[in-house]
Amino acid sequence: TYWLTHPYKDIAEGLCEFGIATYRFEKRSYYYQDKIDLNNDYTPKEEIINDALEIIKYFTTNHSDYKHLFLIGHSLSGYLLPMVYNNATEQGYQIDGLIYLGANASPIEDLMLDQSIRYAQEHDDNDLYSDQIKIVKEQVEIIRNLKPQDSDNKSILLGAPVSYWLFLKYYDPLIIASSTNVKMFFGFGEEDNNVPISEMSLWENAGIKNAVFYKYADLNHLFVSGSSWLNDSRLKEVHVSKQLIDDIANWIKSDM
Repeated sequence: TYWLTHPYKDIAEGLCEFGIATYRFEKRSYYYQDKIDLNNDYTPKEEIINDALEIIKYFTTNHSDYKHLFLIGHSLSGYLLPMVYNNATEQGYQIDGLIYLGANASPIEDLMLDQSIRYAQEHDDNDLYSDQIKIVKEQVEIIRNLKPQDSDNKSILLGAPVSYWLFLKYYDPLIIASSTNVKMFFGFGEEDNNVPISEMSLWENAGIKNAVFYKYADLNHLFVSGSSWLNDSRLKEVHVSKQLIDDIANWIKSDM
């Protein structure tokens, strides 16, 4: 949910019309912002991965009538999707496909710096944002130079603890994605300024064996029509593109 827009609900209801059941959840940092202890070795495992694996386990164990299981990851969750897939298959769970929506392949810290610079440039306010960009650049440089021996450092960098960044330090989703044969769907909005369309090329050029790529004109990071920057259109009630939902549903059903 982003203000008046409910993209995950739209996708769930749209897929339901094709007879595809869904279960959706938000990352813990969204629901429990005030309860998360960022000084207690917090990583993407606690934020997303562990919950995703528990959900996979639940449906695999308790719903044998569900013959196929697909995972959808949007934005950060899409970035982590190869790791979730690897963990799930290592635990013996069958995953039939992965769906990446507006998923970055670049490191998160690089993306955040790029976002900050482009936002200032496109709003003609470099002076207003100059101090903020300076801080982001400094923290990105610290993140890039973190070493395992920094694990006791309790600093908060770009809103996350050192433990979070160390967890991702050697993670490359492209390497994992290109080493598996599971089928994959990639969707990108051409008006997405949060995860720009240039990220699509990184996935396309990674040598992924069984992937399809879709790009959608006029759609932003939430796969709705509107401002390229989400902050500029947060008070407008809009819905996820029907074309995206149709493409996902048809892709899921293509091998059934």
